[in-house]
Amino acid sequence: MPTPFDFAAVNAIRAQISDPDPAWWDRIGTVGVPTLIIGGANSTIPQHLLTETVERMPDARLVTLDAGHYVHRDRPTEFLAAVETFLAAHVKN
Repeated sequence: MPTPFDFAAVNAIRAQISDPDPAWWDRIGTVGVPTLIIGGANSTIPQHLLTETVERMPDARLVTLDAGHYVHRDRPTEFLAAVETFLAAHVKN
């Protein structure tokens, strides 16, 4: 039975988390597109890191939902509403 994950992608992400390029944080302010970060209030990712990330980006928004790490799974309606609201504000028809 196939797994529901692309383990090549998972391993690439883990490598970046374990040993990130030290310059990425300095360059995060150069992101030139609107960015939405959705975090779970009860996630293992510290909330202050999400807040600091959004503060450093020129056009970023943080939405925090009452969920754990798997926000999209635990709060699908609220997750979808946040994404739709963001896209409605930033995508031109």
